Amino acid sequence: MYNGACGSGYQVIDSTPVGDVGTVFVTWNESTGKNCAVTIRNTPGNPPVWMAVSLAIDAGRDAPYVVDSGNYTSYAGPVYLDARGQCILWNAAIAGVGANGRGHCG
Repeated sequence: MYNGACGSGYQVIDSTPVGDVGTVFVTWNESTGKNCAVTIRNTPGNPPVWMAVSLAIDAGRDAPYVVDSGNYTSYAGPVYLDARGQCILWNAAIAGVGANGRGHCG
């Protein structure tokens, strides 16, 4: 379940399962034109595990990613990307299990 980590004004526009250990949620704030993503473990707690979340504009192989990664007990992120009028890519990982997605052009 999305935890509201991106803050007020962000609505969930997509989610991708990270295997059976969690979910990456992609959100959008219409008033700011920013996307946000957060990777959330299904079972938070100790010990912390390596987690990551990233966002990028879908502009080819050299597009820079906004990334948060580290050893976390419940979630990685949030990460923010100004992407009004552009398509996005997202990636997530929890303890070696990965997921990704793309879309939301606008």
